[in-house]
Amino acid sequence: MKTFPFLVSLSLLGALSCTPPTSIATFAESAHGAIAQGPPVFADIYESCARRQAAEASVAPNYPHNERGRIQNPAKPSNSSVCAAFVPEVKELDEVSSVLSAYFEAIQELAAFDETSVSGEAEKTGEGISAAAIFSTNQADAVAKLSELITRAFTEHYRRNKLKELLMSADPHVAAISQALDEIVSKDYDSLLEEEERAVNRRYQETGAANVAAVILLLNRAYREDRDALQRRRAAAKAYSAALRQARDGHHKLAAGVAQMNNKEISLALQPYIAQLRALALSVQTQP
Repeated sequence: MKTFPFLVSLSLLGALSCTPPTSIATFAESAHGAIAQGPPVFADIYESCARRQAAEASVAPNYPHNERGRIQNPAKPSNSSVCAAFVPEVKELDEVSSVLSAYFEAIQELAAFDETSVSGEAEKTGEGISAAAIFSTNQADAVAKLSELITRAFTEHYRRNKLKELLMSADPHVAAISQALDEIVSKDYDSLLEEEERAVNRRYQETGAANVAAVILLLNRAYREDRDALQRRRAAAKAYSAALRQARDGHHKLAAGVAQMNNKEISLALQPYIAQLRALALSVQTQP
C-alpha cells in the first residue's frame, strides 16, 4: 500500500486542534496559579514605603518600662504622604496581572474543556491601562490587545480549533506584559526594599549606644526580626519575577512550536516550565 508522507504530517498538525495534550492545560493552569500570587507582592510596594517612613522615626525598645515600644505594625501614611503615589500604581499592577492571569485561564479551559467560560471583565480592565504612568505605550497597548483577545475568545465561544491561533496571536503581548511586571518587581520594588533596609539599619544604629543589657538584647532581637522579614519579602519578589519569566518563556516555546510539534513533543517541552511554575508559586505563597 502506498503511503503519503504529507498526509501523516497533516494528521500531526491537526492533532492539537482535536485532542491537545493535557500538558497545555496543566502549563496554563500552573502559569495562572503563579501569576495570581502577584497582588500581595504588589501591595507590599506601598507597605514598604510605609515601613520606611516609620523606620525613619526614632526607635525605642519594646520592654515593660518603656511606653514607646517598637512599632510592630506602623500605621499607613495618609493619602497626602509621600507614599500616596504608590496607591494607584498598586491598583494598576493588580489589574494588569489580572489580564495576564485571565488569559492563561482561558488557555487552560480551551485545552481542557474545549471551550472558555472566562468572563469579559478583562476587557474593562484593559481599557484603563492606556494612561498608566508606570507602563510604556507599548506595554499598555499589549495589555489592551491581550484583553481584546480574551474577550473575543469568550464572546465568540472559541473552541479547541482556535487554540493554536490564540497562542500565536497572544505571544508578543504575553511577553511584553510579563517583562513589564518583572521589571517593576525585580527593579523598582527591590530598590524600595533596599531603601527600607538602609532606613532600618540607620534606625537601630542610632539607638545601639544603649548600655542597658536588657535594652540591647531586645534591640538585637527586634533588628533580627525586621531584617529577616525583609529577606523573606525579597525572596518572594525574586520568586514571583522568576515565575513571570517561566510563564513567558514557556508560552513562547509553545506558541513557536505548536504548529510543528506533536503532542508528545509538546508535553516534553512544557514539563520543565510546569515544574518550575508550581515550585515558584509555592515559594511566593510561603512569604508574608
